[in-house]
Amino acid sequence: MLLIVHGGPGEAQWPAAEIFKPWEKAFTVLQWDQRGTGHTFGRYGAKTPDVTLDRIAKDGVALATYICQEIGKRKIIVLGHSWGSIVATRMVQMRPDLFAAYVGTGQVSSWAAMVNTQFDLLLAKARKNGDQATVKELEAIGRPDPTNADQFFAFSKNRLSIMAPSDRAWLQHLRAQATELTASNPEQFQNLEDGMLFTGKHVLPDQIATNLPKTACHIRTAYFASRGRRT
Repeated sequence: MLLIVHGGPGEAQWPAAEIFKPWEKAFTVLQWDQRGTGHTFGRYGAKTPDVTLDRIAKDGVALATYICQEIGKRKIIVLGHSWGSIVATRMVQMRPDLFAAYVGTGQVSSWAAMVNTQFDLLLAKARKNGDQATVKELEAIGRPDPTNADQFFAFSKNRLSIMAPSDRAWLQHLRAQATELTASNPEQFQNLEDGMLFTGKHVLPDQIATNLPKTACHIRTAYFASRGRRT
């Protein structure tokens, strides 16, 4: 059993279920719409309480416990993607006995490190391209304040330009898929969009506070992080 803990925050993976089909040769793949996300948001809406990292991780532990009981196994594998890597890491910290292994992809390490890395990459690209307007804008900011989320979202608005081609292609695929979903299932797609906005707003403080090299030094289960290949 492989439990997928999606990223975003709020980016439920059921619209991309076909991507996971090859995995089903080896695993039973379980998609989970986290608290405040997708189908779950559709059921409880903006009245969803306690949308925090700690509560969502506890939800994940409760789900893993239920799965183990239902399938008669002591442990399952959990995969966390992006924001989900923060949630899933907290889950295995809470209950390492429930998990045979943790796998992280798009693995989060530190919000502060991410902010500084994106800033440096954007500034280097602007200088290389001779984009003086962007260079002046970024130099005026100086070393960014990781606790200032508004500043980060302002200067990182062009971060698509520093992504690998494969990542840009994936985002284009998601946009195309959004058009299809809007036409075929407008209510569920609206829940997906609204859930992303709702969850993102509530868990932003938890994202900003993320520093796994300090808070997750000791994990008592197998822990893998997959970077993939830049193409």
